Amino acid sequence: MKRIYISGKITGQKNPELEFEATEQFVQAKYKAQVINPYKVHKELPELKHEEYMKLCFAEIDISDAVYFMENWKESCGASQEMGYAIAKGKEIIIEGESGSRTIGDQG
Repeated sequence: MKRIYISGKITGQKNPELEFEATEQFVQAKYKAQVINPYKVHKELPELKHEEYMKLCFAEIDISDAVYFMENWKESCGASQEMGYAIAKGKEIIIEGESGSRTIGDQG
């Protein structure tokens, strides 16, 4: 079964927990995939530095087949880093609001 990591803006969002939960449900239904929701996964951790969270996120991308980017991903420093990392790793990229998905070879 395909595994998809969700990427999007968390900091400064009114209710990121609900946004990520809704996205998780959508991705599960649409792609029939296992979903890694970083908001849910990291919720119980002690407060970490941004760089420490990113190490965890990169590890979660490593074990995923694809990364689903929420519409607000460009507003997030962390999600932008995840985009670069996912491209560098050749992961399938799915961007909310765009039709289809792309892999590193389609990014041009």
